[in-house]
Amino acid sequence: MKVWIGFLALFQAFVAASVYGATAESVFYRFGTDQGQRFQLDSDFQAWVSAVCFADPGVKPASKCKILSQMQDLQSGKYQKDLGKLRSVGGQNPGSLICTELLGNSVMSGRDSKGNEQTFCRSEDGSSISSGSLDSILRRSIKKSKSH
Repeated sequence: MKVWIGFLALFQAFVAASVYGATAESVFYRFGTDQGQRFQLDSDFQAWVSAVCFADPGVKPASKCKILSQMQDLQSGKYQKDLGKLRSVGGQNPGSLICTELLGNSVMSGRDSKGNEQTFCRSEDGSSISSGSLDSILRRSIKKSKSH
């Protein structure tokens, strides 16, 4: 099952890059009447991350983007003690729960130029990451901590 989740995250990135009309490096999403944001595929987190977080291709200044700092904390296991806060209601998206309940961020729904929709976890500084990847990041950190 855990291997399947990792595969699913990679597949999500591939689909977003090929089906959603993105280049292999970036895609633009509009949020309601907001002007929208450009996202780049982050190989470490296997997720779409706000392009403003990348000063140069492949360089991620976590101090500039709160969402990257939070993802590093999520990946390191910092939030594992708070997993009891996650209360699944009905069929709620696990990534959305992690975003709102664990990280204290908001979930935004965006559309690309072809009308395809995806949800993003948006921090207070406006930096965002695809919310579907949060569950995979958290599960990998749990697996890593159990193997030590």
